[in-house]
Amino acid sequence: MSRTIPAGMEPHLASLHRSLAWCLRIDAAHGASVGLSTHDQPLTIDLGDGAIDYGGGLTLSEVSLSAGLGADNFQASGPLGPLFTAEDVLGGRWSKARFRLFQVNHRSLAVGSIRVLGGKLGQPQVNGRSFSLEGLGHTAGYNQEIGGVTSPYCAETFGSARCKYPLLPAIWSAGAAVTARGTWDAGAGSFVRPSLFNGYHYSCSVAGTTGGIEPTWPTVLGATVSDGDATWTCVKAATIEAVVESVVSGFVFTVEALPMATVDQELAYGRMAFTSGALANDLEIEIFKWTAASRRIELYASMSTLPEVGDTLVIRRPCLNTRVDCRDSWRNTWNFRGEPDQRGSDQTLRMPGGAG
Repeated sequence: MSRTIPAGMEPHLASLHRSLAWCLRIDAAHGASVGLSTHDQPLTIDLGDGAIDYGGGLTLSEVSLSAGLGADNFQASGPLGPLFTAEDVLGGRWSKARFRLFQVNHRSLAVGSIRVLGGKLGQPQVNGRSFSLEGLGHTAGYNQEIGGVTSPYCAETFGSARCKYPLLPAIWSAGAAVTARGTWDAGAGSFVRPSLFNGYHYSCSVAGTTGGIEPTWPTVLGATVSDGDATWTCVKAATIEAVVESVVSGFVFTVEALPMATVDQELAYGRMAFTSGALANDLEIEIFKWTAASRRIELYASMSTLPEVGDTLVIRRPCLNTRVDCRDSWRNTWNFRGEPDQRGSDQTLRMPGGAG
């Protein structure tokens, strides 16, 4: 793949004395950007979407470029610091972030840059006081395997674009046009949640327009309430809103009293993510154990830093990925992505036996 060299860089590349520096810009999905450089002094560079500062310390161990559709990639490392902290890395804030790798003349930034590679990062790693990075170019997408393995279990993540179940519906609003949900399709129709979380969500069972005052929400599954000329039905909340009550360790904390009852392990294998505090931009972490009486959450992986008492979070209920659970818990079998009725290979290859 060819790279364009700015006209102002050509004389410098042709000279015997060069002052080139590698630079890496990383843009995370949550909006934060960071710049790293192999130069020993800070640089301020604008690639056309805003100038940011590039801190030193970056070490490139490998840059592999392909002439065809092979996967371009790079590997790099550097010291943890204020720009690229251990908490950010461990919290997954830079995982699958967009990157741009380029070269500049650090003595004359105005002449432009040589744009070498762009794509997405893998999961950055922390090694002692250093970080390590690996990035794959855009052509890596052409080399992915297409297809799937059949299974009696649903292949989709609960709440994904193909699952379609609304994990956290919009808060109720007055004068809104709403539509009735599909009988077995959670991707059709309207869902809402109360302005003050009460442990339940509500699906529209009769289409219409919501009234001017938020209704008094029922808290019994299947119960209905009129709202303007629309009607809502009480359903299980796929996402529970909670507040940190105490912190035991990076793996264990408790939450304040919930507005609905739960039983032990009811939330195990679900996922939790913080919505406020220092952990607000971290990736979701799977729940290992839920103790109902003490509202104690134990996690499979450690949080990148300890949360504070009062931090808010959401808990995604687990989905068992079975057709029975999809039918009975979520009424979403239209979007179930498993093959529970497919005959196994033993049945498919079975032959009638001859007489003895």
